[in-house]
Amino acid sequence: MTRPKTPPDILILYEETIPRVAFQSLADAVSAPGLALEVVPLPPRGPQAGLSWLTLTVVSVFIGRSYFDGFLKEAGKEHYQLLKKGIGSLWSLFFGEDRTIRVTVVGTRGKVPKHQEYSVTFSVMAEAGSGLRFKLLLPDDCSAEEFNLATANFLEFFSRYYAGRLDSSTQLRLTSYRVIGGTIPMAYDRANACFVFLDPTAS
Repeated sequence: MTRPKTPPDILILYEETIPRVAFQSLADAVSAPGLALEVVPLPPRGPQAGLSWLTLTVVSVFIGRSYFDGFLKEAGKEHYQLLKKGIGSLWSLFFGEDRTIRVTVVGTRGKVPKHQEYSVTFSVMAEAGSGLRFKLLLPDDCSAEEFNLATANFLEFFSRYYAGRLDSSTQLRLTSYRVIGGTIPMAYDRANACFVFLDPTAS
């Protein structure tokens, strides 16, 4: 009898049109004994329709619950810092005026807005309970400082989430949130130092 495959601690999904070497720095930074890391190419997508905030970006970094609940307890906070640094190394690829990788989204008429507030190229996702997942949306025009602040706080959010240490206000907002498609899109509100959970129908 074949045993079910164990989900990876960290999964990097990318469209085949993007060279793997582009995010090799992240893979190299997080590679460690005992870490289940997978890098999976996906075929290019056709025209997009529907709720764009729920769909995969061209490159998506997915962090499983096992990373926070299992691997980090063994590896310690040193690896946590390596993960933040590895994700931070990708800013210049997908953001900024001189970004290396630019992607134009093709969609059915009236379905894809001309101006994309959030990046369609890169996002970070994390596993939640009951088959749900959180997706960190990053402003397409975010600076390196804003990018690092948002991703670092996203990782810290999940450290508290899995430890049952979310503040009561955040728990209340999550409890009342209406989930669509199994994904909870969120963005970091720097002015108020908190995350906002977004309505995907607004995309």
